[in-house]
Amino acid sequence: MSPFLDLQGFRQAARAGAPDARLYCLADHSGMPGLRRELDQAHVSWTSLFEGSGEAGAIEVAPFLFSLDEAFESGRANLIRWVAEHATYTSSLLMLATPLDLRELAARLARRLDASLPDQIDVMLRYFDPRVFEALTLALDDVQKDAFLGTADCWRWVDRGGAIHTMPARFHAADSFTPPLRLDTRQERAKSAPWWLPVKRTRSRCAWPNWCRNPMSPCRFPSAMYSFRPRSTPRACWG
Repeated sequence: MSPFLDLQGFRQAARAGAPDARLYCLADHSGMPGLRRELDQAHVSWTSLFEGSGEAGAIEVAPFLFSLDEAFESGRANLIRWVAEHATYTSSLLMLATPLDLRELAARLARRLDASLPDQIDVMLRYFDPRVFEALTLALDDVQKDAFLGTADCWRWVDRGGAIHTMPARFHAADSFTPPLRLDTRQERAKSAPWWLPVKRTRSRCAWPNWCRNPMSPCRFPSAMYSFRPRSTPRACWG
């Protein structure tokens, strides 16, 4: 028996629960360095949720969305094996079952990166880290949770022990989520420290510190919940 994630088994289970859904992986590239190379070599479509934003240049720490169905249907066994091996024990992979196509799903997921803390502090929510995702689902109220998760029929993630966790959701054909996700003081304090990912912002892009590009850095272990985002014109600031 393989010690790594059984993506074929996940696909079969997801199909049983949602026969018409499309299956996607949302990967934290900082925990799976080399994923972009593997996707390109396999000719599997992918997109970064940072595309078109001030963080577009921070590809090493970007959330990557790609179709698991496409990988299986095109017979990309090497890619599937690589993802399983590199996602199992790194807390770097979310899996979604949804009727949306890649472009629409990416747009909806990108909107969920925007959050606001008390005192109108805008941040980027790193929910694409499964540890952050799990903590977030426990902190949100029922209305927030329904809207935030409503881009899929079901969410699954892999913890650092290699176990798959499941979060059922109610898919909304018309997205009911309105960014930013507003967190109150109670929700903010419910998260485990450290919350903040230090990010220096320049005029054109987000400049991530070099140490954050290392998957074994404090940016990954333990997780950082947010990074600061400018409210209007991008400006240099530190979280």
